[in-house]
Amino acid sequence: MQYHPGIGKKVNKDNIPTKEKFINLKGKHIFPGLVDMRVFVGEPGYEYKENFRTLSNAALSGGVTSVVTMPNTDPIIDNISMVDFLKRRGRDKSKINIFPTASLTKNLEGNNMTEFGLLQKKVMKICLYIEIISIKMKKD
Repeated sequence: MQYHPGIGKKVNKDNIPTKEKFINLKGKHIFPGLVDMRVFVGEPGYEYKENFRTLSNAALSGGVTSVVTMPNTDPIIDNISMVDFLKRRGRDKSKINIFPTASLTKNLEGNNMTEFGLLQKKVMKICLYIEIISIKMKKD
């Protein structure tokens, strides 16, 4: 087995473990799983439209292995307990990585901020959803 600094061990037919199957990928391309950064899923509240199970099946068929879900559900995702619930539910019901986002303001109204600091501390990877419509309405 050859070792290449910075790369590791070179793998070939002769040095793969016996329980593994060798697949010839000559002329093929391998890509990491794709991440969809803006997914509208019906869970919670609109499961009749789409749930985590149907979302993950559709995503996997297109090579998507992770999704970031938007907070416009019923109830609105605007607190830590909802984010925790959705992370657990996604882990239990889905075949892909689910990253729920939280709203920047309570109930997507654009008036009162959510517990932004607590959300940042609690959830390592979080995207905050800015209600563009609410902001535009305030400007007009």
